[in-house]
Amino acid sequence: MKLLKEFLNEFNNNRYKLYELKNGIKLLHVQNPATVDSDFCAIFRAGAAFESKANVPNGTAHFLEHMLLNPNEEFKTKEQIDTYEMGNREKPGIYMNAYTSKKNIYITGSSNRLGLERILTRVSSMFDFSKDMMEKQIEKERGIIIAERSRKTKKEKNAYLQSLEYLFKDIPELQGEVVGEVEDIMKISIDDLEKYFNQRFVTGNTIFSLQTEDEISKELEDQLEKLAIKVKKGTEDRFREYELENEFGIDIYSDDRATGTFISLIYFRKESKEIDYKSEITQKAVHSLIDWIGFNILREQKSLVYDFSTFKNFSSSFHYSTYGIKFTTSNENISKMLEEVYTLLYKESFKFLDSEKGREWFDDFLSSHIYPRTTRFSNDTAEKSALNLFEYDDLFDDTLMIEEAKNLKMNEVMDSLKEILEIPPHIWIESDQEKKVLEKIVRDSTLTKKFSPMV
Repeated sequence: MKLLKEFLNEFNNNRYKLYELKNGIKLLHVQNPATVDSDFCAIFRAGAAFESKANVPNGTAHFLEHMLLNPNEEFKTKEQIDTYEMGNREKPGIYMNAYTSKKNIYITGSSNRLGLERILTRVSSMFDFSKDMMEKQIEKERGIIIAERSRKTKKEKNAYLQSLEYLFKDIPELQGEVVGEVEDIMKISIDDLEKYFNQRFVTGNTIFSLQTEDEISKELEDQLEKLAIKVKKGTEDRFREYELENEFGIDIYSDDRATGTFISLIYFRKESKEIDYKSEITQKAVHSLIDWIGFNILREQKSLVYDFSTFKNFSSSFHYSTYGIKFTTSNENISKMLEEVYTLLYKESFKFLDSEKGREWFDDFLSSHIYPRTTRFSNDTAEKSALNLFEYDDLFDDTLMIEEAKNLKMNEVMDSLKEILEIPPHIWIESDQEKKVLEKIVRDSTLTKKFSPMV
């Protein structure tokens, strides 16, 4: 086990150590003095977005994740699994789970620190594709997954899925339900599951994460190496390259259940493979600024919204983050709200930054990063950090961002805000209002005329 990188994160007082195991799998170990637990995760670049490349039905990744928790060659019955995982007076219980996203399949295990050896043994049993055993379980699991899908809204009635179609209209792999539609689930065969497992569960697509209180002992190192060897050797296989453009557009989703109108201004940002801490802290400052003035003006002074907030996520797409502003307002205030948002962003924000109150806000923002407070314990701290290795090929170190915060200048925040405000937004709307009426209101707004002057 080769140590590649080590640092103490002053933001949460955790020590991060990145290792490379003998077969090439990377292991992130977070030594956390706040825990007596052991939390392990095996992450595979095998989420639903890779199904079309493997030429398997939609839902195969999620189906495979379900099957891996079933009896296998080592634990041949559900009763054996339960007995092994349950605790008693002599041993702690271990808690195993798995889940699937667009990007990855995760196999997780948590326990008291004395349960780690059993977690790794249980995970190890899932790294063999037990075809004969799985064939006995596939119809039982199919029924469970169809029942799971039955809990979810139909695609045409699901605002989130409709927004994905709008944003990623030329990238079908990023659309749709991870679980798959019922007709897809019915098509999935044991051969599809085996094919997907063999293609995606390889060393180049695998990362391990571990969070414990103690350092890794020689005995634990040996067990981790033994676990890693069970993953078939294979090269890294990332999602295909594509381009996302920030082009002005409006899409409206009709929701008869709504009693108001939700509006989101959405932007794409292509992310670099190297973490740019200066850019990160500057973006945080811009988002914090918009949150601050939105709350104090649109909510506290004008009573137009309950919540006006920014967002950023990296879970919907590869290579790009999605960020923006979202709010909900009453139907009678839509037109007024759009004008207020334009004024807030393009006028009031700069007045605020140039005021004494704005300088106080800026100093307070910097203070919150230069003097961080204790973060709440999370059993997936290592897991979330390990994902940066898939996205950036590096680990995020909040301590480095603290250093950038110390040097951040107000004019840099202002310049970043100006740059963002010149990007045309994708406007996504959910409302019970008639589409034609709502579209006219939006197209008549100053914001729309800025980016679409011919409207």
